Amino acid sequence: MKTFKLHKEQKLVATIDQVWDFFSSPKNLDQLIPDNMGFKIISSNPLDEMFQGQVIEYKVSPIFNIPLYWKTLISEVEFKNHFIDVQIKGPYKLWKHKHVFKQENGYIIMIDKLEYALPFGLLGSLANQLYIKNKLEEIFQYRFEKVNQLFHN
Repeated sequence: MKTFKLHKEQKLVATIDQVWDFFSSPKNLDQLIPDNMGFKIISSNPLDEMFQGQVIEYKVSPIFNIPLYWKTLISEVEFKNHFIDVQIKGPYKLWKHKHVFKQENGYIIMIDKLEYALPFGLLGSLANQLYIKNKLEEIFQYRFEKVNQLFHN
């Protein structure tokens, strides 16, 4: 299985409490996804704060407004340090997204480490080169800009 990686870092002018409170709430996730993705949490009772073992269900429409079902598991949480979400069911063969928050010189450094793989072998790799990698970059760029607005950088 061919895996792909995406690594992003962003410096935030905020406290660890502010950053953790925002990012550890599944209810805030839709603020970080572009409107054209048709993202919606469909879990029956999303909680205010995530926890290890939590399952979150979504609908997302990344291509031609076709809705896809996506189910993730919060596989690891280290309070005010990091959390990991992994796909249980959805469009990827593998999706592992680690969100890391480091205090450094009066700032918070937010690090996203994404590892993903696609189904369909060579066809999946081609789709990644032609579309998916660029779409993920676009989503993370949108997220970067929204986070800057939210934390007044």
